[in-house]
Amino acid sequence: MCFDPVSVALMVASTAATAGGNRLNQLAANKAIKGQVGLERIRQQKYQADSDQNFRNALEDFSPQSMQDNLAKSTANRDAAISGNLADPSGGYEAANNNQPEVVKSSIAKSLSDAVAKSKGQAKRLAALGSTGEVFGNKAIDLGRSASKGAMIGNFAQGSANVSKAEQAAAAQKTSGWGDALGLAGQGLSMYNMVTAPSRAGSSIFDGLFSDAAGNSGGAISANVGANTGGSVASKFIKPTQYMGVV
Repeated sequence: MCFDPVSVALMVASTAATAGGNRLNQLAANKAIKGQVGLERIRQQKYQADSDQNFRNALEDFSPQSMQDNLAKSTANRDAAISGNLADPSGGYEAANNNQPEVVKSSIAKSLSDAVAKSKGQAKRLAALGSTGEVFGNKAIDLGRSASKGAMIGNFAQGSANVSKAEQAAAAQKTSGWGDALGLAGQGLSMYNMVTAPSRAGSSIFDGLFSDAAGNSGGAISANVGANTGGSVASKFIKPTQYMGVV
């Protein structure tokens, strides 16, 4: 069996071009996927950092020092608001009642002063009680907000991961211009080899479609026709079906 060197060379070139094109396209797709994975990693790291910071902020708000500071501030504000309305009236009473006996005035003034002092003490206790409810109520609200923010960040991270799957699928279809060109070149060489190989072997791709009564086909029929002259040529066209193996 004899191999046509040109056909072998074309076949090898076609295979190499197709394989090279596929390899370049695969490398381009891998690069695109790697880039997309890298972008998603950066996004997920950002979401993780935001979630960690949100958690740290919540812990800091509930730290003992933060609670004490908030309680002290709230208590001072409430105490000032209540005690500010409790002025000691003892001095004014004595000035307004000079005609009364001294013992009466001093006794009444002391009673008023004691009542104001007692009211201020109660105001401080009331302020402390109110500030406790205020601070813990606000902290509960802050904790709820922190939990909502954490859930929102988690939803964003999950949504980004879902979108990334579609982005990676699209990246997998990425091709290289050179890869596509080599692939087309490989197909072209393969088709060229298929069409021209029979002619290099002295036949045609149409051999076998037509044959004469003696079993000759393709080039052999052409040679027989060329060798005949005049009437012999005409006689072969009297029954053209004999060239297709039909009597």
